[in-house]
Parts: sequence; structure tokens; C-alpha cells
Amino acid sequence: MVSISKGWIKGRTTGLDRFVVFLALLSALGAGLVLAREVAYGAVLLWDSIYYISLARNLLAGEGFVNMSGTANAHFPPLYPLLLAGSSFGLLDPRDVAGPSNAAVFALTIFCLGLYLRRHLASRLLALCACLAVALSMPLVDMAWRALSDTLFILLATLALTRIDRFLTEGHSASLLWSAAFSALAWHSRYIGVAVPMVVGLLLVFQHGASLPQRARRSAVFSILAAAPMALWRSLMPTWFGLRIGPATRPTPTAAPSCVNPQAWCEWRIWRMAPFSRWIGGLPAALP
Repeated sequence: MVSISKGWIKGRTTGLDRFVVFLALLSALGAGLVLAREVAYGAVLLWDSIYYISLARNLLAGEGFVNMSGTANAHFPPLYPLLLAGSSFGLLDPRDVAGPSNAAVFALTIFCLGLYLRRHLASRLLALCACLAVALSMPLVDMAWRALSDTLFILLATLALTRIDRFLTEGHSASLLWSAAFSALAWHSRYIGVAVPMVVGLLLVFQHGASLPQRARRSAVFSILAAAPMALWRSLMPTWFGLRIGPATRPTPTAAPSCVNPQAWCEWRIWRMAPFSRWIGGLPAALP
């Protein structure tokens, strides 16, 4: 028992397999909490969820990135609709896979966080406790329950920051490229994700121990790789559809627009979380 305890504390290989097993169980716990709410209460669809699902449905129908009003719209970034469309495998409706997809993304976030903490904390038990806190975090579970891109953004931002941390501490060149890729993907999951490449770029600019030319070169390479996909998306999106992309208009509950896929409008529910739903087992109050 003493040797096992020392292995856990000092990070020896005696606890490696056991740590991964416990980490996988905690990841499954987080996903299970999301799926339990999905099964008990159904999917949580908000205004933005309607657009995401309609975009995914139209992608599967071969219409491209067309929203429920029948027009090309780049107001919403493309990654989450692509995730919904890809997760359905062309067999299921994107609305039905939103909950399981977010649950899987939430579990992957917990697992990646645990692997990162294992490398940086002396106590693996403390790393598992941190992952348990994330898995039981009701705000994060509620967020993953909703058919929104927030959970995907958290995963990609976490991966981008952990990769750049490895580059800054170990000089692993591939980590810089991975960080740029994850930063670009985070930007494509939520437009506010532009903050991720900005933060990483600042970390590179003020990197300790690197010369000014090195910092400038690394920052330039990272910025180009992280920003090029978004520039391509924003510039080619109008060309692909031959339409001028204007601001998105939100439909009103009393007048549904003419839809390319009417089910995107007809099959929706808006949930409002009751104040006591922050603890496990809290009940949501449904709005009509």
C-alpha cells in the first residue's frame, strides 16, 4: 500500500493504468449526467439551437450552409452544425444527436484535462479530484445539456491552451502547430473564440527566454495558421451561394418563416432552468 501511495503522489508508472481507468470513469460520469437529463427531460433547444439544427439538416439535405429561412448565413460559425451533421451519419436527425454529441465532447474535455493535470501535478489523486469537480459541475452539465456550441468551444480552447503550454515549457515544435489548429477550430465553433488565438499569440510574444526574432517568427506563424481558416470561411461563404450575407434575423414565435426544412421550426422547445436546478436532480420548468 505504501508503494502504491508513493506511486500516486510522485507520479511513478505504478499508478499509470489505474489513473487512466479512474479518469475514464470520471469522464463517463460527466457524460452520464448529461445523458440522464436528456433522457429524463428531453433536449434543451434555444433560439440558437434552432439555427444550428436547421443548418445541420440542410447540410445533410445537400443544401449547404442554408438556414431555416432559405438564405445563406454566416452569422453562426460552421463547426457545430458540421458536428451535428457528422454525428448523425445521415441516419438520425441532428436534433436527436445533439445531446449525445455534447455528452461525448464533455467527457473528452474531462479526459484531456485529466491527462494535462497528471503531467503538472505531483499528486494524481489531486488531479482526479479536480476532474471529479468538473464532472459534477452543474453549470457545465447544464451547458452540455443544451444544443449549443459552448461545450465544444470549451474542449477546443482547453486543447489549444494545453498544447501551447507544452510548447512554451518543453519547446515541442509540433505542439505549436496543434495549438494553432485547435485555436482555429475554437474560433470556428464560436466567433467569440477569436479570444483564444489572441491569448495564445500574446503568450508567444511575451515568451520568457526567447529572442525577439524568435518570438516574432513564432507569433507570425501561429497567427497565420490560426486566422487563415476563418478568413477563408468568411471570404468564400458568400461566393459559394452567390448571396450577400447580412445580419441574421431571429424568427418570432408567432410567425414562422418560410423554411427550407420546416421541421427546424416546428420541432423546438425552450426550457428555463429553475433556480434549484443547480444541484443534482434539479427539475427544469418548461415554458410553452
